[in-house]
Amino acid sequence: MLLNPKQLFEQEPIRTGFNYEIINELFCSLVKPHALIFVVSKSRNYDSRNAIRRTWGNLDRVTSLNKFSYLHLKLLFLIDIDETCLLSINLEQALFQDLVQVRLPQHYTLSTFRDMAMLHWTETYCPEAIMTVKTDDDIILNTYLLANVIGSILTNMTSSQSIRQCNYSDTSAIIYGVKIQNANVVRNSNDPYGEGPRYIVANDEYPCKNYPLYMSGFGYIVNRNARSKLLCTFFRDKKPFHISDVYVTGILPEYIGIQRKHLGILISYQSSDNCENFFLKKYADNYACASSLHYNNKQVNVFERFNTYWKSIYNDRINMKLGWRCQRFFINLVLIWIYVLVCLACLCLIHYIWCATKNICTNRILCPRRQLVLYPHLLNFLNNDYSLCSQRSAKRGPHQRVIGVSAYLSKTDNKKLVSKVWTYLLEYIEEAKEKYPDWIVRVYYYSLDISEEEILRMENNYKNVDFCDATNIPVLGNVLNWLPGKMQRFLPIADPLVDIYMSRDIDSPILEREAFIVRGWLDSQQTIHIIRDHHEHSVPILGGLWGIKLSKERSLVNNVSQYLLSPDVVKCYKGKGDQNFLEDYIWPHVTMYDKMTLEFDSFFCERFPNSRPFPIRKESPTLFIGCRRPNCTQDKHPECPKKCRPVHHPDWIWC
Repeated sequence: MLLNPKQLFEQEPIRTGFNYEIINELFCSLVKPHALIFVVSKSRNYDSRNAIRRTWGNLDRVTSLNKFSYLHLKLLFLIDIDETCLLSINLEQALFQDLVQVRLPQHYTLSTFRDMAMLHWTETYCPEAIMTVKTDDDIILNTYLLANVIGSILTNMTSSQSIRQCNYSDTSAIIYGVKIQNANVVRNSNDPYGEGPRYIVANDEYPCKNYPLYMSGFGYIVNRNARSKLLCTFFRDKKPFHISDVYVTGILPEYIGIQRKHLGILISYQSSDNCENFFLKKYADNYACASSLHYNNKQVNVFERFNTYWKSIYNDRINMKLGWRCQRFFINLVLIWIYVLVCLACLCLIHYIWCATKNICTNRILCPRRQLVLYPHLLNFLNNDYSLCSQRSAKRGPHQRVIGVSAYLSKTDNKKLVSKVWTYLLEYIEEAKEKYPDWIVRVYYYSLDISEEEILRMENNYKNVDFCDATNIPVLGNVLNWLPGKMQRFLPIADPLVDIYMSRDIDSPILEREAFIVRGWLDSQQTIHIIRDHHEHSVPILGGLWGIKLSKERSLVNNVSQYLLSPDVVKCYKGKGDQNFLEDYIWPHVTMYDKMTLEFDSFFCERFPNSRPFPIRKESPTLFIGCRRPNCTQDKHPECPKKCRPVHHPDWIWC
C-alpha cells in the first residue's frame, strides 16, 4: 500500500547518509554561497573537469561583473570511486580543492544515489547554500545566464523559503529548470525514443507509459527547502528509481508536493547539434548544450572543444543585456492528481494480480515467484492400466484410438439446448462409426440430465462410444471444480491405454476432407496433426482440430500431462482457455520440432510457415473442417489466399 507523505515522514529512515572518500568539509567555511554548483563527474574525466575550471566553471569572471558582484557562487565536482584513479584524484584535490568523492562505484544504476549524495553533502557541509545546481561534466553551461536566474530567484524569495525542515507540508520547496513533459518510458532497445540500454525500464520498475513532468538534468536548481524534502523522502524510500532526473525532479516532487518552475531558457541536447552554433545565436536565453562527450564521442582535445564553446558565450554575450523571460509555471493540481491516481491504479492492479488471484495462469510475468503445483502421482499413474473415462473404456485394453469430445451445458446455457446437444452427439457418433471405424468416441459429459439407464442403452447401441462422467472420473474423481468443460476432452492425453488421440467438437460434422487428412497423418511419421480451414481459424491450435500419436512421444505426453492434471494450472483456462492451454504446452513443441507436425492451413500459411496446403479442395465454400451444425450450408467464407493454394492447383479458390 502506498503511504501518503505524512505517513512516510513519520517513519524512521532506512538510510541516514553517504560515506565520502574526500569530504572537503571546509569548502564553505570562509564564504557562505548563495548557490552551490555541483558537477557530477567520473573519476577518470580529469580533462573534462580541467576544461570546465578554465571555461564556464571560472565563476570569478561572472561575479566580476557589477551586475553579479553581490552573488556568492561556488563550484564543486562530485566524483565516484574508481580504484585505478585514487592517487591522481588525491593529487587533483590537493591542487584545486574542489572535489567531493562519494563512495559509490561508477554505474548508471547508481545515478540517483550520486545526485542525492550531492544534496546530502550540501545539507551537511554547506547548509547555508540557498540553492544547489546540478549539471554534468559533459555539459556546456552559460553561467552568465545562470547567475541572472539565481539573482532573480533571490530577489523574489520570501522569508519562509529560507526555513529548512523535514516537513511534508512545506509549500516553499521549489525546483527550477527546463521542463520535460510526457516523456515516453523506454521499454526495449528498439524504442525509437531510446538513447541506450541505461534508459530501458521494466514494467515492475515503473508501470506507466509516460513519466511525470520532470526537469532536464543539464542544470536544474533546487532550493533549500526542496533539498530537505527530497532527502527526507529519499532516506525513507525502499527502492529509489534509477533514472536520476526523473526521480529527483519528477517522481518525488509529484509525491511530496514540490513545485517545479519552468525557466524561459533554451537547451540543446541532440547528438547532432553544434554547441558553437547554438551559443553564437543572438539569444540571451541559450542556457546549456550537451557536448559531443555526452554521446561518448571522444574528442582529441577536451579543453579545445570547451574553450571554443565558451568563447561563443563570453565574447558574444558579455556585453549583451542579460535579460531573461521569467515565466512562472502554473501547476495544475487536477492533472497532478490524475497522474497520481493512474500510478496508484497501476500499482493496485499489480497488487491484485500478485496477491488476490492466487493462480498461475492469470499473469506469469507479474507472478514470477509463484510455484506450480503439478500432479504429484503422474509416473505411478502412467504405469498402471487405469482409464480416465470409465470401466467400459478400461475393459477395451491398451492401444486405443480415441476421439475426445465434451458435451455439457454451462450455467448460462438454456436448458432447452439439451435436446440439441444429444442430437448433435448422435449424429457425430454415427459419422465417426463410418469415417473412423477403428476409433472410440469418448464423451466427457455433465449437467445433461441423463440417467445411467439411458447411458447404458446408448453404449449398447453404439459400440464405438464410451461415456465419461466428469463427476466420477476413475482415479481423479470429480473434476468439475478444477477442470473446465472444454478441457475435459483432453484427458485421454494422460490415459496410458490410449495410443492415438484426436480432439473434436460434436457440433462439427466429419467431412471426407478431414478423414482424408487423418488417414494421411496415420500413415505418416509425424506425431501431431493440426487443421486450420477458415479465415477465423487464426490461433496456433484450435481446441477441436488437432491430434497426437501418444505412443510415439511418451516423454512429450508425460510433460503435458503433469500440467493437464494440475488444478493449479488448468482451473483458470476457462472459456476459450483450451486453445490457450494448447498454445502454452503443445505449440512450443510444434515450433521447436517442425518435422513432428503435419499442419494444414487454408488462410494463414504465411503466419504459420510450417503449414501446407490441403491435398483436396472443399466441396463448397461453406463446407470447411470445423463448420458448425446446422450452418455448414450457410457460413460462406472468402477465397483462400493464392499463397495458401497447392502449387499445382492455383485455381482452387476454395482450397
